[in-house]
Amino acid sequence: MSVAASLVLVDDDAAFRQVLAGELQRLGFEVVTAGGGTEALEKIAERRPDVVLLDLRLPDMDGLEVLKAIGAANPGCEVIMLTGHGSLDTAIESIRAGAFDYVAKPCPLDELEIRIQ
Repeated sequence: MSVAASLVLVDDDAAFRQVLAGELQRLGFEVVTAGGGTEALEKIAERRPDVVLLDLRLPDMDGLEVLKAIGAANPGCEVIMLTGHGSLDTAIESIRAGAFDYVAKPCPLDELEIRIQ
């Protein structure tokens, strides 16, 4: 039996974060959430997750700053950027900064599950 992937879900929208975390847990993933960049970096350092789902817009730090900090501290951690305010430029910048993928919200759960796996 395979071990479920561990995730850190980072989004400033508490309702979205709670619903998505619940759905991902239902699919068998181990999920920890954070509402901002500073909290996310602390939880990532503690848990060393397999995947981070990272919102581009956060209240305390820019998502790209958080992405670069994750890459510097945890080079093996895959980051999937999530945003409701995306553009081609931010997608390209995210991938260049080390993101594994870039997903526009709302993203169908089955599509997100495939990207995580």
